[in-house]
Amino acid sequence: MRTSDQEALWLQAKTPEAVDALLVSYEPMLLSLAKRVADVPLDDCLQEARIALVSAIHHYDATKGVSFASYAGVCVRNRMRALAQRQRRTAPTAADSPLVEDEAAGPEDKLLSQEALAEATAAAKKRLSSLEYAVWRLRIDGYRYEEIAEVLSRPDRPIDVKCVNNALCRVRKKLR
Repeated sequence: MRTSDQEALWLQAKTPEAVDALLVSYEPMLLSLAKRVADVPLDDCLQEARIALVSAIHHYDATKGVSFASYAGVCVRNRMRALAQRQRRTAPTAADSPLVEDEAAGPEDKLLSQEALAEATAAAKKRLSSLEYAVWRLRIDGYRYEEIAEVLSRPDRPIDVKCVNNALCRVRKKLR
C-alpha cells in the first residue's frame, strides 16, 4: 500500500528505482483507467498510461499544493483522452478504403456499383479542386498516402503526405 510519505521520498529521489517503485504502486490505477478507453487496445493504453505517469513523476511540483496521486490521475486521464482522440482521427473510414467489387455480386449489382461510382465521380468533379480530385481518385484506386504524394509531386510543386491527408480531409467534408 502506498503512503504519502513513501511517495514523497520516491518523488524527491527521482532515481530509476524510485520511478519503478511508483510505477508498480500505481499499476492498478493505470490498468483501471486504461480499461475505460474504448476502441484502443489495452496494451497501447497501458503503455501510454505508464508514459504519462513517468512524465508526471518528472514534472510534479509539491509546492503547488496538489497531491501526487491527484496530479498523476489528471496527467494519465488527459493522456488517455488524447490517445482516444488520436485513434479516432486515424481510424480508417469508408472514404479511406478502396472500392472493391464483390466477386459474389451478380451483373445487376455490378452495374449499380458502376453507376454509383460514375455518379460519385461526377459529383466529385463538380465539388473538388483539381488536387483534391486527383488525390481522391488515387485513393479510390488503392494508393497509399505516400504513393499519392509521390505520384502527384512535381519539381515546381512538391506534395508531401501531410498535403495528401489535408486534401482527403477536405474531400470528406465536401462529399458528405
